[in-house]
Amino acid sequence: MFSLTQKKINWQMVCVVSFVLILVTCIPYAYGYFSRPDGHTYSGIDFLTPGDTNTYLSMIEQVKQGHWSFVNLYTSEEHPRVYVHLLWLLIGLMAKIFSLSPLVAFHVARILLIFAFVYVIVRILHYLFGGDNRKIILALLLICFASGVGIFVDGFLHNPPESIQHPVDTWVPEAIPFLSMMHSPHYIASTALLLFSLYWIMRAFLERRYRFATYAGMCAALLIATHPFYVPTLYAVAGVWALYVFVKNMRQNYQVGILYLIYFAISAPVMVYFLWLNNISIVFHQWSAANDLASPSPWMYVFGFGLVIPFAIYGAYRSWLDTKLRFVIYWVLVNIVLLYTPFTFQRRLVEGLFVPLAILATVGIYQIYMTIRKRSWRVAVAYIMVLAVFLPLGNIQLISQDLFFYSDPNNRYYYYYYPPTGEIEAFEWLKNNTDESAIVLSSSEVGNFLPAYSGRRVFVGHNPQSIYFGLKVSLAERFFGSETSEDAKKAFLDEWNISYVVYADRDKQYRGFVEPEGAYLEKVFSTNAATVYRVVD
Repeated sequence: MFSLTQKKINWQMVCVVSFVLILVTCIPYAYGYFSRPDGHTYSGIDFLTPGDTNTYLSMIEQVKQGHWSFVNLYTSEEHPRVYVHLLWLLIGLMAKIFSLSPLVAFHVARILLIFAFVYVIVRILHYLFGGDNRKIILALLLICFASGVGIFVDGFLHNPPESIQHPVDTWVPEAIPFLSMMHSPHYIASTALLLFSLYWIMRAFLERRYRFATYAGMCAALLIATHPFYVPTLYAVAGVWALYVFVKNMRQNYQVGILYLIYFAISAPVMVYFLWLNNISIVFHQWSAANDLASPSPWMYVFGFGLVIPFAIYGAYRSWLDTKLRFVIYWVLVNIVLLYTPFTFQRRLVEGLFVPLAILATVGIYQIYMTIRKRSWRVAVAYIMVLAVFLPLGNIQLISQDLFFYSDPNNRYYYYYYPPTGEIEAFEWLKNNTDESAIVLSSSEVGNFLPAYSGRRVFVGHNPQSIYFGLKVSLAERFFGSETSEDAKKAFLDEWNISYVVYADRDKQYRGFVEPEGAYLEKVFSTNAATVYRVVD
């Protein structure tokens, strides 16, 4: 069924695996949509980093409103509209052309990118394993469906309150390809570009082809423009590969330096753009600085990758004499070091690491299978069946967890899954009746949703993007508190140039906020769930 020749990619394999991935990863979203309670709207958010999804939708909404570059809608400070993100721009244009909501466009892009991701994986495996169809299929299934053992050990970790000390396969979407494909199109796109860039630079070094170095540089440039965190992975892995090729045969491999320079020269301008962006405004600088994502304990990675690690170690041992797979081994070693180098975004660098581990694990699993089969084919079949059941269990559990959370109105994320429809109507009123320069005050929870549905800036709404988040949460709570005088409230609104105030019923129920009153506020819109006030002089 999955025949694969040396010269041609089997599109049937790509389509079948992609279709299965799409079907499985859409299960929680379909369930969530059809389980929405009366009077509430399904947000499309899942339990993985629930506060981030609306930030992506807010950029799609900006494009729908006619912009080709972005501002940070989650902070009130003025800053220039100079941030360009190619992926969200393209998704936003798709939403605008086909009249899709940001959420629908988000998931259409996620589905389409799954096909691209599977194609990239098959292309890489075809190169590494040649015509060995069994290894290609095994590696593809491992990469796309396997997980770690976090669900089996997390309960024994005394449930530390810091999420960072939980196995990464239970909460880090970029750590496991399946979670990336279930969660967001930008993780799929960045992983695919990372893999494709390293694939082309590997071929450039091994085959001395300048054209391949150019392809690698173009993929790297697109990756940096999509997710700039992976500059260290791109340049460090490629640099170690170049050094290995050069040292192996100094006389004949002088071209490796030129190939690396081509790779660097094509991708570096995008990196320079982000360095410039980081320094032109405190908003962009603080937004970047907020990505303080330290790596957890090494054990959280060990548990997060699970059985893939011991199989990968054995596979590395069996693959050492294969030049292509030795490149994969170096890739893993460099990536492990990067996880604990002094970057503030250490944890981000786990993206893509599962793929080379799974490639090496494929060799280990296959070699063990062949050894067992010589003694007993029944035991060999049982061995494969156990792995087929055990390795995907972590991903299955996380899908089940989403289904459970969608069904439980008492869980802490329920508001993020199902905001009241009345609040969404208030956000849409703001979109249709206010100027883009408007700044809106609300609670931080309401502020997380407001930009995604209105395209308007909020005072506070998302920890990494709302500059001085902790201070602003305190100021918002003080404004909606009963002990703050009306004069102090008016002075606060003037000081921060706030144009509108949104008071949601949930803020009264869950946070004890008091509905604002005063001559400086004019009620302009109201639903059964939220009220919008305009600030007047």
